[in-house]
Amino acid sequence: MTPPMTEKKGNRATEHTQQKTSAVLKRLWRYLSGHQAAIVLAFLLSVTGNLLSLAVPKLSGYAIDAIGPGEGAMAEVLRYVIMMLVLAVLSALFSWLLSTVLIRLSRAVVTKMRKDLYDHITILPVSFFDSHQTGDVISVLSYDVDTVGASIATDITQILSSLITVIGAFIMMLFVSAPMILVVVVMIPLYVWYTN
Repeated sequence: MTPPMTEKKGNRATEHTQQKTSAVLKRLWRYLSGHQAAIVLAFLLSVTGNLLSLAVPKLSGYAIDAIGPGEGAMAEVLRYVIMMLVLAVLSALFSWLLSTVLIRLSRAVVTKMRKDLYDHITILPVSFFDSHQTGDVISVLSYDVDTVGASIATDITQILSSLITVIGAFIMMLFVSAPMILVVVVMIPLYVWYTN
């Protein structure tokens, strides 16, 4: 059994980490809030691209169902294949546009962060540099800021696409087979519980 003191320390550490994370996210939002148009555009591009990619398997199902004897069946299959190709190309185009928008957003945020850091460093007293190693200061100016920029460019894309894919797949399953959803709803929690 865990002693009460250890539990209290663990709870305090968790609360401190949550408060620190919340403060970091608030600061990051201050930098992102000036680029709301880019964020909305990125969201719309992500939604559109992912919905187009989710429509491709649906069309492939229609193409398989259309297979049969006669030239009319092959013409219908060919029509679905062309639609699939068009949707795949459009989905790739939207993904490319999304990457472009997020890279420009991350560059703008990184530029503003670096300027703010530089402005802040110029007004710091000399005693700060006596008590902090030069390597640590340079690491914050270069590596940490670059990490934030890379996270904006990649992590936001992955989070949005994963969220939209899960919701879209759930909706598609509703249309295809409602009992299949029950299997997924039961099996995923069991899988998570078993693997943990």
